[in-house]
Amino acid sequence: MAPPFQYATPAESLRALLAESRSSGVAFEEAWAEAMQVLRWPLTSSTRSEWREALEATKGAWADAYVGDREAPEHRALRALVAA
Repeated sequence: MAPPFQYATPAESLRALLAESRSSGVAFEEAWAEAMQVLRWPLTSSTRSEWREALEATKGAWADAYVGDREAPEHRALRALVAA
């Protein structure tokens, strides 16, 4: 799996990668692990660390959106992004 955009933010790339995996029937944990490996991270280590921490902190919401388990507004919005 290759990152979809050269200049996309890590969150934009993660959304696209997860959407691709979801459409292929890949389980979330496998899709997450693969996406986190191929994401194009910012060049500075501090920014890269901040992005990684932010994405890891929201992993539960990404998972809920991926499988469509919750209907809270913030989860519906994230699910819509993953499905796009």
